[in-house]
Amino acid sequence: TATATATATATPEEVELSSITKIITINPGKLGISIVFEEESGSAIISGISEACSFGDKVRIGDQIVTIDGKEIANSDDLRVGNDRVRKLGIIPTMDDDSDVDGGGSPNHASGAESS
Repeated sequence: TATATATATATPEEVELSSITKIITINPGKLGISIVFEEESGSAIISGISEACSFGDKVRIGDQIVTIDGKEIANSDDLRVGNDRVRKLGIIPTMDDDSDVDGGGSPNHASGAESS
């Protein structure tokens, strides 16, 4: 079994960015997700996924979006920038036990406070 170890000198940001396990390429336009932005962690937590989301089968509620095109997210407005071009989202998946059994169905789809 493989284990991930953070060094004692790593900053919280370095540890978090090293945890990115998914890079999702998305088409231009609205994301089709609702998010809650956490200023402390600098991440956008997916709180809802629209049926119209083009990548809804690749993410889950609770996943963290931490980068766009390799750049750390500073605020929720960063998710709206560049929606006229292809973007790459760096995702840290949620740690739910059933994360591998989801087929992109209704458990992922909910409404949230902010939509991008």
